[in-house]
Amino acid sequence: MNIDYSSILKIDRAQPENGASGSILTESENDRSKILFSPAFRRLQQHAQVFPLNANRATRSKLSHALQVAQVGRSIADLIAAHLESENLATRIECAALANIIETACLARDIGNSPFGRAGEAAIQRWFAEYGPGKIRVACRTYGTRELSASDPRLVNALADFYEFDSNPQGLRVLAKFQWNNDPGGLNLTKASIASYVKYLRMAGGRTDEESERFAEKPGFFSTEAGLVKNVWSTFAYDTAAQRFPLSYVVDVAGHIVSSICDLEEAIDANLLQAHETIDTIKEQWLSTYIPVDPDLADEQILDMLTAAAKAKNSTGDAFSFADLRRALITTLSGYAARRYIEQHEAVFDGTLDTLLPPESGAGSILSTLRNYCQRHVYCLESVQRNELVGYSVVHGLLAHFGILLECPNERFQIALDFSTEQKTFDKSLYFGQFIERKLLTLIPVEYRNAYAHLVAQLGSAGSRDAEFEEWNARAHLLTDFIAGMTESAATALFQTLSGNRI
Repeated sequence: MNIDYSSILKIDRAQPENGASGSILTESENDRSKILFSPAFRRLQQHAQVFPLNANRATRSKLSHALQVAQVGRSIADLIAAHLESENLATRIECAALANIIETACLARDIGNSPFGRAGEAAIQRWFAEYGPGKIRVACRTYGTRELSASDPRLVNALADFYEFDSNPQGLRVLAKFQWNNDPGGLNLTKASIASYVKYLRMAGGRTDEESERFAEKPGFFSTEAGLVKNVWSTFAYDTAAQRFPLSYVVDVAGHIVSSICDLEEAIDANLLQAHETIDTIKEQWLSTYIPVDPDLADEQILDMLTAAAKAKNSTGDAFSFADLRRALITTLSGYAARRYIEQHEAVFDGTLDTLLPPESGAGSILSTLRNYCQRHVYCLESVQRNELVGYSVVHGLLAHFGILLECPNERFQIALDFSTEQKTFDKSLYFGQFIERKLLTLIPVEYRNAYAHLVAQLGSAGSRDAEFEEWNARAHLLTDFIAGMTESAATALFQTLSGNRI
């Protein structure tokens, strides 16, 4: 296989951009700048990573987590780039751009997170499963008095994005639909950055063949971004089948490394777990589950650092804390990931490799051990569970309050959305409910309403039967974009206000 980095490090964007330099290095730096200066990225400072945000303690937020992932991703990228340059597989400028693109995708990795993380996602999925079909039946009058079947493809397609609502496809919407400047292209990142961000290869509600199932356990994009994804894949000649982009392997593994290690470290720093007991248990579990079929240098390094951390002293007798373990472990796992990228270069480049940290390796095994330990001893802690229960109630409750927007007919919704018109109309069926609908719509920022209007303008003719359901899907995205784009404190305050518990 001919590995050509110029074929993937391209400056192409979905929308032409004035002032483009023509240099992949400059354009990759512009992408990183767009993420760092975006409101969506700043919002992450008000999202908890694991533990509830606390003014009296330096709790990790999604923002600090994103910066940590970006640092690890950049470190792995630098190791890979040094090899590519030394072997003349990429130019120095291409290597620098590669590191920028990976860092940018790492920074954006959590940009689509809903308030309260997975609890918020679960609330959206559950609410649409419970109430979505009923809302569509009321809003879409296509069938007259005939009952709309739950298996009708129009209803199924309209709801598919929300039955599998997830931070990954929502993040792509944030990157592609919001933060407008002079055009509706969102942040308008280069296609290389977008491809590096996309982790999963199927559309929400879509099914894949057996060959691409390895990256299809979750949705990677919604139906509203299917055209963008197709456009991006075609740029890299991925026309015949979905294929993981080479740089996305690094973004993925950087996120796993940071989550598994730093979530545990935060619990120890908060004195919710005892360091020595925790490390002893992790060491025992790793040794009992890992069978070194193909030993690697990393195996011995991992054993040495776990032993030192358990004793709180290294081989020279110096103190060795969990922070030392974290630094050493990240260095070792990053080095292993970079070596595997290089050793499996062809499989990475054609998108057939499963992961840079395979579970049968010592590096992959310790990561799985850490993740499993966090599942049993960190994520189940009362403070974490209580915060998630509150978050679930808040997001589910907001959907209940705003749900009226999803049951009014399209014509009535458009009248309510047009704030320049008089509220009264001679058609009582259109006037009914406008009082509350219009007030709810004033709470939704204009950037979300612009994204909705732009999407609806691209739909088929108003007389099309499909257009009625497609508009409903766009309207549902308007609502979830708004709620998913809120900070945790703002979502809680709005829920309390609409519930009559706060003015």
